[in-house]
Amino acid sequence: MPAGDTFRTPKEAVVRTAAILLAAVAALTAIWFGKQPWMTIRGRWIWFPVAAVAWTLVTFAFARNYVTSAHSLLDVVVGATIFVFMVLAVRRRSLAVFAALFVPAILNAIVLLLQELHLWEPFRYTVQLVERLRRTGYIGNPDDVGMYFAPVAIAAVAILIVSKGWLRVLATLTAVAAITAISISQTLTAFGALAAGLATIALVALRRRAPIAIIVLILGAGAALLMTPAGLRIREMGLELRRGHVPPTLAGRALASLTAAEMFRDAPVFGVGPGGFAWDYFPYRLRVDRKWPELRGLAQENFGEAHNDHIQLLAETGVPGYLLYLAVLVVLGAISFRDAGDDERSRFTRLVALPTAVTIFILGIALFPLHVAVARIALLFIAATVTAWRLDVDRA
Repeated sequence: MPAGDTFRTPKEAVVRTAAILLAAVAALTAIWFGKQPWMTIRGRWIWFPVAAVAWTLVTFAFARNYVTSAHSLLDVVVGATIFVFMVLAVRRRSLAVFAALFVPAILNAIVLLLQELHLWEPFRYTVQLVERLRRTGYIGNPDDVGMYFAPVAIAAVAILIVSKGWLRVLATLTAVAAITAISISQTLTAFGALAAGLATIALVALRRRAPIAIIVLILGAGAALLMTPAGLRIREMGLELRRGHVPPTLAGRALASLTAAEMFRDAPVFGVGPGGFAWDYFPYRLRVDRKWPELRGLAQENFGEAHNDHIQLLAETGVPGYLLYLAVLVVLGAISFRDAGDDERSRFTRLVALPTAVTIFILGIALFPLHVAVARIALLFIAATVTAWRLDVDRA
């Protein structure tokens, strides 16, 4: 069974099952008890998940392969459903609700560390893999690890700053575990997203002392480049570029992104359909080979994702779909600039909103967190709590 099926398919199945169960519980509650939880939904926030589903349905109508597009359409509907129910579920909850996100992250980081130290390997591999690709935890390949832990680390640092007691201890452990896991995975884009997210947290928290925060962050980034496995990988790639060679990682991602760009040029409004990148990859890859002969032969992989959420959204859902994505990030990030109360939830909401938006944006430059279940659920969890607690502030 391919690695993607081994790690990703079961998680997608769990997420879809959860959405079905949530919808079933809501329906049964309405039938038997006359309670309709969706009637408590108020505010403009609900239009974002509705718009995401609506535009995906439109692009599905223009899709070139309805079978593959149906799976992506289902993922969007499932994500919107889970997001709405999360907002309703955490409205009256405290910061302690993040234990549900932090405990699994710590456990996975422990497995990663054991793999890194060659103390325990929970999986058997039928093919030879380089050492880095064996650092999976129970999440997936190293890219999946980075996509998952980056937003978790940002949330953990934010809670560490605003909370007290046992939750601060848990947040500290989670932050250390998440940063260690990203370093072990050597996922460079996640490393950059984490650095940018932490820098944004510092700037939001120390608005009047921004120059000091910037100096500290520059020193920290320099230390990370010198002392971590991810930093070593960045330096090695830089050396390859100075020698005139294109590192295989960059070459592969360039081919995938250029292929997605060709799809976008053909269908700029409606795209090739949700999930259509993998189906149309080879015909458009041939175009790229003709236009960029110097990249020909550098990577022979059959890419199922463009490894760039920005260009893949443009390719699959057109300009409107991408603008909706940017609008969500802008609205989420803007929460950091709005007035908030003095309680822990309000301070956390202001502190984490913009850094999370920045982290999502940077992750999407060379990864695809919107297309991986574990990363998508972590992002939905954080976005839902920020949305719900901001609603409470607005109605206070």
